[in-house]
Parts: sequence; C-alpha cells; structure tokens
Amino acid sequence: MFNESPYVKSFAPRFLKSKGTYDFWAVMFELQVDFTSNELQMMFDKHNQGLIDKGEHPEFEKCKMQRGLSSSLHVFC
Repeated sequence: MFNESPYVKSFAPRFLKSKGTYDFWAVMFELQVDFTSNELQMMFDKHNQGLIDKGEHPEFEKCKMQRGLSSSLHVFC
C-alpha cells in the first residue's frame, strides 16, 4: 500500500464525483505527506517533464493542493 513510504502520512478515498462532459465517475483521494507544497509541486513538475521528454503526455497537467476540507472543495467538484 502507499502508506509504506516514510513520507506518506495517510492516503485514503474521500469523495466520489460525477457529472462532466462524459458523465464519468471519479474518486477523489486525500494524500497527506511530509513535504511542503513547494517541494511537492517541484516533484510533480519534474515527473511531468520527464514524461514529456520521453514523448508521453502526462495524465494530469496540474497539481491541486488543498489545506483541510473547506467549501472551496465543493466548488472544485
């Protein structure tokens, strides 16, 4: 499981989302790690650039970080 990493505090499903152009369902997870948001953003960008350098298209173009659960999460969904 993902919690085997010393950097992962927790990783668990939190929400189900539906709607959108194709009426797909999505599971939204909460990941708590021992990194600052800047460190995590740099790792995400480096990972995506590595995929692009290999001619691949990253599945996710942006990394959305949210501190705690707030009404902004409902707007995001």
